[in-house]
Amino acid sequence: IYGGYTTEAEFGKAFVETGIDRKSIQLISKCGIQLPDENRGNRVKHYQYEAKYIKSQAEQSLSNLKCDYLDVFLLHRPSPLMQFEEIALVVEGLKREGKIKYFGVSNFTLKQIELLSRYISVDMSQLQCSLTHYEPFMDDTLHYYKENQITTTAWSSLGDVNVIESNQKLK
Repeated sequence: IYGGYTTEAEFGKAFVETGIDRKSIQLISKCGIQLPDENRGNRVKHYQYEAKYIKSQAEQSLSNLKCDYLDVFLLHRPSPLMQFEEIALVVEGLKREGKIKYFGVSNFTLKQIELLSRYISVDMSQLQCSLTHYEPFMDDTLHYYKENQITTTAWSSLGDVNVIESNQKLK
């Protein structure tokens, strides 16, 4: 979704130009969020997780990034309409085909991860976690990940500087 669905392809072009060995880096991509976009025919923001869509987005990421496999493929945000069994089947297929090595989620609750884990191993979870958004340090989220061998990665890891500045003014 970043850069109006253009960032991944731009990165792929730049990566090829660097000549860096593919095996020396990890590539992670996400799917699921559909923002309004004329080029994609999206008129309404929604989340999409049908098997056909997940497979096509993984393959699109491979094409955009000009590579043969993704190290990690994430579902970007949860949807109440997700069909866990369908997701598990398509992700296992992508793994068997060598298109993805690991599977994960982004912005899922612990309960949603627990439910999905009944059908497929969740290898990674991306969450908002920083000095200004510290709930995961306090609410056992990180303990759950450790206990269940889920690799953790953070988005907005530097936090919100404006929040820090506002808090300092209050003192």
